[in-house]
Amino acid sequence: MTRKLSNMRKTVSAELSHIPKGRGPQQELRMAYWNYRMRSLGKKSKENKTAVAVLKECILLLEKGYPDFKFKYDQEFFSGFESSHLWHDTIAWALSESRPS
Repeated sequence: MTRKLSNMRKTVSAELSHIPKGRGPQQELRMAYWNYRMRSLGKKSKENKTAVAVLKECILLLEKGYPDFKFKYDQEFFSGFESSHLWHDTIAWALSESRPS
């Protein structure tokens, strides 16, 4: 799934708002999510990964270095990516002109 870079950034930024800011490992999760998710949406992507798949991948990677850390994220939001309607709603919201900045 190829998109314009600006649209990809809006989408990932909207998703990232559901991963709270924090120090140390929590911030690393946010950085990893941004990088992995942007890559998953890019034109060179080999797989069409959902947001929750990318999040799980990031957490598994970071748990190797921080086995006792409890990563925080909006479980309700990300579990919704299992069904495609939330995915389409999120993209529409991220790209809408009326979205608050």
